[in-house]
This record gives sequence, structure tokens and C-alpha cells, in this order.
Amino acid sequence: MAPRTQPPSIRGRFRITSAELWDRKALDLVEPAFIRFGDDQDGEFRMVAVQGDLDCRHGTRDGQPAVEFTWEGMDELDKAHGRGWAV
Repeated sequence: MAPRTQPPSIRGRFRITSAELWDRKALDLVEPAFIRFGDDQDGEFRMVAVQGDLDCRHGTRDGQPAVEFTWEGMDELDKAHGRGWAV
């Protein structure tokens, strides 16, 4: 099976600068908040005291390159998981 890869515009590490639930200071509580989309539909993110590993699927949203993902990780010391997307 050929490896699954992200489109070039989706691959990379991106700074998280805003979120619906937290202000900028809270986002950077532990370290500067970021999300990274890897080459093989993997990735990771960290913000506030939440960190997780991503399982990504790429596509388009409103005609723009997009990625949808599920994640598993920790929120402080508690197991956590969720879903998200980015354009």
C-alpha cells in the first residue's frame, strides 16, 4: 500500500494564535501553542495543558485545502480525545 501523504499546503507546523475557548495567554500556558500535520497523515498539537496525537484525513472545504482529524492525548493528567478540522 502506498503511503498516505498530506498536500504540501497542509503539511508543517503551524502556530495556534486564537481559539474559541481560550485567550492567547492561556493558549501558551505550558509552551507556545502549535499544531503539526506530518507526512503520513499523522501529527500532534499542544495548547494550554492539552496535548494530543493526530490521525488526519485531507480534502477540501469550500474549495480550499483542508484537513479533518481525530486526536487522542492528555488534558492535564486526564486522558482526552476529540475531533477537529483546519483550512
